[in-house]
Amino acid sequence: MKVSDIKIQEKKLGQLWHYNQVIDQINNFYASIQGNKGEATRCGHRDIKGHIRGWNSGVNVFGWRESNDDGDYDAFRIELTGGSGYGEGLGCLGVLRGDTFHLSSKWTLSEGGILTSSPPQ
Repeated sequence: MKVSDIKIQEKKLGQLWHYNQVIDQINNFYASIQGNKGEATRCGHRDIKGHIRGWNSGVNVFGWRESNDDGDYDAFRIELTGGSGYGEGLGCLGVLRGDTFHLSSKWTLSEGGILTSSPPQ
């Protein structure tokens, strides 16, 4: 093996390391789902979304990055949907920002931990 061959291999390894570092920074989101045919995964740069549903109900989850004076954090909006049958969904359940969940004003949490939808005003 020649010295020039070693230098080329070192350069390729350095580029691969740099490439992996960049990919780790770009893909802020990672989703996985398991079904009858196995697991599927997806990556997202700036945002990600998913809809898991039955015929009459489902859940949409939207994820994105936010910034404030304290730094960057992940945010996720959770919506209740009408499922594959396209029935009327119940709207936004709330938003998770960092480690704090903000319940939508449409919902009430009882002392027993049960969520109920507030009547329209």
